[in-house]
Amino acid sequence: QASRSPLGVQLAALVNPHEGYGSAVVPAVAVLIVQQLLLIGVAMWVGQRFEDRGRRAEGLRAWCGRTTAFALFGLASAAWFFALIFPFFGYAHGGNPAGAALLLLPFCWAIAAAGVALGALLAERERAMQLLLCSSLPMAFLAGFSWPREALPAPLWWLGELIPAVPGIQAFVRLNQMDAPLQAVSAQALALGLQALGYSLLAAWALRRAERKP
Repeated sequence: QASRSPLGVQLAALVNPHEGYGSAVVPAVAVLIVQQLLLIGVAMWVGQRFEDRGRRAEGLRAWCGRTTAFALFGLASAAWFFALIFPFFGYAHGGNPAGAALLLLPFCWAIAAAGVALGALLAERERAMQLLLCSSLPMAFLAGFSWPREALPAPLWWLGELIPAVPGIQAFVRLNQMDAPLQAVSAQALALGLQALGYSLLAAWALRRAERKP
């Protein structure tokens, strides 16, 4: 017996104590749900506004205020999952709440700004739903929790870097479930910050373009 098994191995699940499918998948999928709900809702609202009010020029200050309000909806949705749903169903949670709350700011702002840009570019309510409704599953595979991101082709890997949920899932799973310090998700935090800046600039350009378009 000693020659067959010289070392005794005891398996202990650190971040998934129940070793269940739901406790492994739901914390990651919840981040994607927050993104898709906010992104589709904002894009549809902006498209509906251009349909109702036409191409009337509005200042960027007003749109900054609206984007802030949209981002607050994303913060409330994320708080619903992180603070209520995860404890209720017994999923691992609360590892680094301060780090998660800090990282939610660029995450939600990037989604809200992307929704404003998309709604202004499409300028129609239905187009946003048609375009984004079928995008959830591809984003889930690009996020890296069901398939390793390192195994993806380089073009798909870089495509994932443009989606807020991809670095968001990598960061929030580590912060909420694995009790990682903020330094461990510095790359994801940088990606979310760059996305927030880039989508803000894209939204400003898209709004100007939509207002000038006859």
